[in-house]
Amino acid sequence: MRKITTFIILLWTFFANSQTTDLAISVEARNTNNTQVSQLHIFEEFYYLITITNSGNAVSNAIFSQTLNTNIQVLDYNGLNALGGATLPTDLTMVGNQLTGTLPNMPASSSLQIKVSAYAPLNPGGISTSTSVLPPDGTTDINESSNQSIISTNIYEVALDFSITQIQTNPPAGSGISNWGNTVTYQFTLTNNSSIDFPIENFIASLYLNTSTANGTATAQLMSVSCIGASGMNCISLSDFSSTVANIDAASANVAEDMFEQETTTIFPAGASITIQLIYKFNEGNCALNVPEPIEINSIMNAYTLNNTYSSFTSNIVTTPLLEATYCPCTDVGIETEVINGLVNGAVLNWEDEITFETVITNYGPIDTSTYAMLQNILGNYIPWEIISVTCTETVGNVDCSTITYNYTSTSQQWTSSYFDLAVGESVTFETVVKFFEPDCATSTVLNSNVKTTKVQTDPDCETNNNYDNEIFELPSSDLCENTDISVTKTQIAPQLPLGSSASTPTSWEPITYEIVVSNNSNTDTYFELKEYYNFVSPANTPQYTGTLISVNCTETTGTANCQDIPNAYIGVENDSTGDFFFEITPEENWLLPQNSSITFEMVIEWNPNCGSEPVPVATKTLIDTIDPILDANSSNNAATVITYFTPCVDLIVQTYPSSPTVSVDSNFNWIIDISNSSNSSTATNATFSTTLNSAFIINGNPTCSVTQGNASCISGFSVSGNSISGIIPTIDPGASMQVIVPTMSPTFGGSFNNIAEVNPDILSNGEVDPETNISISSIQVLAPQLDKYFEPNAIQTGQISTLVFTITNITGNPEQYDVSFLDQLPAGISLVDSPQWENQNGTTATFVGAYGDDFVGVQGLYFPEGVANCSFSVNVTASDAGDFINENANFSDRFNIETTNTYATLTVTENPTPELDLSITKTVDNETPQLGDVVTFEIVLTNNSNVFASEIEITEILPEGYQFISATMSTGNYDETYWTIPILNANESATLTIIASVTHIEEYINTATITYLQQIDRDSSNNSDSALVTPQCFDIYNGVSPNGDAFNEYFVIDCIDYFEQNNVKIFNRHGVLVFEQDNYSNTWNGRANKGALKNANQLLPVGTYYYLISIPGMDPRTGWLYLNY
Repeated sequence: MRKITTFIILLWTFFANSQTTDLAISVEARNTNNTQVSQLHIFEEFYYLITITNSGNAVSNAIFSQTLNTNIQVLDYNGLNALGGATLPTDLTMVGNQLTGTLPNMPASSSLQIKVSAYAPLNPGGISTSTSVLPPDGTTDINESSNQSIISTNIYEVALDFSITQIQTNPPAGSGISNWGNTVTYQFTLTNNSSIDFPIENFIASLYLNTSTANGTATAQLMSVSCIGASGMNCISLSDFSSTVANIDAASANVAEDMFEQETTTIFPAGASITIQLIYKFNEGNCALNVPEPIEINSIMNAYTLNNTYSSFTSNIVTTPLLEATYCPCTDVGIETEVINGLVNGAVLNWEDEITFETVITNYGPIDTSTYAMLQNILGNYIPWEIISVTCTETVGNVDCSTITYNYTSTSQQWTSSYFDLAVGESVTFETVVKFFEPDCATSTVLNSNVKTTKVQTDPDCETNNNYDNEIFELPSSDLCENTDISVTKTQIAPQLPLGSSASTPTSWEPITYEIVVSNNSNTDTYFELKEYYNFVSPANTPQYTGTLISVNCTETTGTANCQDIPNAYIGVENDSTGDFFFEITPEENWLLPQNSSITFEMVIEWNPNCGSEPVPVATKTLIDTIDPILDANSSNNAATVITYFTPCVDLIVQTYPSSPTVSVDSNFNWIIDISNSSNSSTATNATFSTTLNSAFIINGNPTCSVTQGNASCISGFSVSGNSISGIIPTIDPGASMQVIVPTMSPTFGGSFNNIAEVNPDILSNGEVDPETNISISSIQVLAPQLDKYFEPNAIQTGQISTLVFTITNITGNPEQYDVSFLDQLPAGISLVDSPQWENQNGTTATFVGAYGDDFVGVQGLYFPEGVANCSFSVNVTASDAGDFINENANFSDRFNIETTNTYATLTVTENPTPELDLSITKTVDNETPQLGDVVTFEIVLTNNSNVFASEIEITEILPEGYQFISATMSTGNYDETYWTIPILNANESATLTIIASVTHIEEYINTATITYLQQIDRDSSNNSDSALVTPQCFDIYNGVSPNGDAFNEYFVIDCIDYFEQNNVKIFNRHGVLVFEQDNYSNTWNGRANKGALKNANQLLPVGTYYYLISIPGMDPRTGWLYLNY
């Protein structure tokens, strides 16, 4: 008994201190249309949706983290959609590219999501993100394989097209300023003509000369800059500009003076533009050296992006004429030097003999100036001299020798005087005494000096040909220098040749080991220096690459040579430009290379490519040289270059995801693996593909492969071993993608289960730019579809209506779902007032159950097409008794493939104090007296004047004869030109029927609309019909008659007289004599009499005024005058 008790205590202790849970995480990329994607265009706005679920025991303070690509721009992040009692994280924190947070509470069967919104990178290529969720210390996750999710997304290029249009607005284009100090206004319109939104990183407005600097320069001051217009976007703020003042002295756009820079990134929507106005003030700058001509200024603007392909855009150039600059005064100061002592027959006889130079500086006019002189031993590093003295010996004019000082030491190889004033016609004479020293050795049998004198003046020089003078003379001979012959060779030793030796045998992207051998092939010891540097190979289309020194060592010597340390080895430094050193051996290190000896170095460099479609050549160059005084007699072997060809690099991206983030138990779905090759990549050959499904899944069919974009060869045959699938991708071109689909059966139990997919290039064929995008991990949650429902509103009075809304959620991407069914037995006292109808069908199909008067509602055979996230339907209900009605899980029956556990809705019904129903109808017409042929509009308004609903309403609305029906519109229900039927009209609501018809007869017509059927009893039927009376108008009499054959007013015309067949028309002259009479008149009188004295003359009546009398039975006579003329 004692032993048993101890066992129980120990067992309890084990479980108490070993809490378990089953957390899972999955991440997907979605565009702004909420569509899951594996490809995005550059700078496309998208978001990562991270779903975290708990299929195990409740857990608190689980840790979430996400690592994001450093090239995306994160916009926002937040938690959402907490279900099952989960608590959203409140401490989401972004540090660098790492997002972390704590999940306070994750009960069993709960879930939540985290949304991270971002802009895609500005350049194409693959990006990856890795997410994880881990339980806190002390809690064990029973299924750690689902704690991480990795996806990669291909970012593809879209052509960018920005234009910058510049105009000069003031003064008008082509005009210049009239005075220095005037301003010029320029306007720049920046337009994004691209098909996508994209940011301009900065834009710069610059000025430069369109004329030579010899014509003078101008100073420009930026007075103001403002955004004066925008289309498709808001103007940007430019208030922080500085009033830049600059002397515009550059004559090229490459070195233009930047006057304004907008440093804040500006996002331009597709098709959007802004207009920037800049105003400059121009003043005179430097004077003109040439005969003055008008200065011209060029204005230009450049906009820059961080896209590697479309990095900058330039405006048109606007040239503005300015004024002439002031002509600069100039003078001509010349200098002459000669040897006046120490030469014999033009040569120095002995080393260290004193040599005297005489230097004369003269101002030839036309203006006074200030100047200084300099005398220099050009070969001082080889044949040095000693300056013994420098003396001002003579002046012409007012120059005082004592005011002139000299800057030199005895070992200096030049002297420089101080500035001194020199008026026109004045001159100064200097004498310099030096002696030359014999060099250590001579490079030739004849040695010559090279002594140069130079002067510099403050004012422009009118004549520059006499600004310097050279003295060259022969020096004594000297012993010739010793010669040696050192050489260098370099060989790639790993990988072993011929790999990497040519474009036809490229090597994979791995560190390259080089062997460098420096040899002394002579009988003279020498010190040497060595430089090992990056040497960019630049055939057409070669991509840029970087090289980093991993190691360099002296590994072997021959003869009497010895290894030394290499202090100038730049290990770990990334080089990308020709001339960047990997390592150096400098003269200060005193590396000795004895005669007939050699030193061997081993160097390892790691190369990193940018993608290219052809094998990528990279190169290093080694240079060696001897150190003075030993000379290398053969410099042709002092350099060695090795070019290594790497395989074309690729940027493969893989993303795996289930066809639905969740799936019901024992159901079919697909694991989808999208494989892409970045558009800035090269063709990948024989890449390996593999995917491993969790052992809980059953592979339920043959995997398939299809090319979804571009040119690629799909996997022709898969190797399936258990739940692992692999294959070879023969080729996939840049910008191409393919999709592998693995039919899968979900397990018979719930939980979270993952899939791991990988794609890797064949190292013999391709290198990989970013291995992080070669793996993807995703999980799926095995669940049944979830049902939610609610009443809207959730409180009504008896006889009123509430809408019961059902939502079935099957997360976007789910595989097809069949036969989702349930029957909701409504709480006693609640009944339907109509049949169910779709709220959001979303592509689903189903058979609804329930009709008017039923106390149940449901759905049968609900079908979800693949990828549909949810659907919803509703039904209107009412209650005749007051009470609180609870509709919960216990109300359901006949359930299939549906989860109703957490379904709960309540409806509160209170007694209605006035439940009587009263419908009223009104009818109006927009024109009660239309003309024949006019169009009239009837409006019939049905109003529910009560606080209860009415249903199954029928209104009889028939147009009488005399109208031609044109169209009808109704706010609700249906109209068939006889009956307007309305299924339901809620309390205090109205419905409207509008009928448009044309008038075809002129009788009076009464049009009546009547409520002829209603499901309920209307307490007041007196307002159940209404009429509209229309009296058409058509009896215009025209009182001008001119029967002259011109086809105008030939007859006495009375509109619509033909509608009154029993009419009588009489016409009298001004004396009251009847001259014309006709029964059933039809607009035929043309001024001839058929009564009176002229009735038989068949002549036209005289011009004048006549009077008519028109008689129509049932109408008052019409009288008036008419005028007859010809």
